[in-house]
Amino acid sequence: MKINKKSAMVIIKAVTGRIPEREELVKMLKDKFKAQSKSLTALTASQILEVTARKLISLKYVSLKSGISSGDIRNTDVTVHKEIHM
Repeated sequence: MKINKKSAMVIIKAVTGRIPEREELVKMLKDKFKAQSKSLTALTASQILEVTARKLISLKYVSLKSGISSGDIRNTDVTVHKEIHM
């Protein structure tokens, strides 16, 4: 599933309770998800949001209701399994 910026923000906010800054997301990707910093430096803030949201979904931090498209994700479509405190 392709995640757009708006959907990524909904997913990240559901897990963290807020929308973190780009630097906070990069730190989280490096620390929690072992992403390489050289692969993150060239990404824009929108791309970092999308990568983070995809990681949260793939590592089962959240699940999404079936049958929704990436542009239609709302808070009610996201089920949080693990929270991340920032």
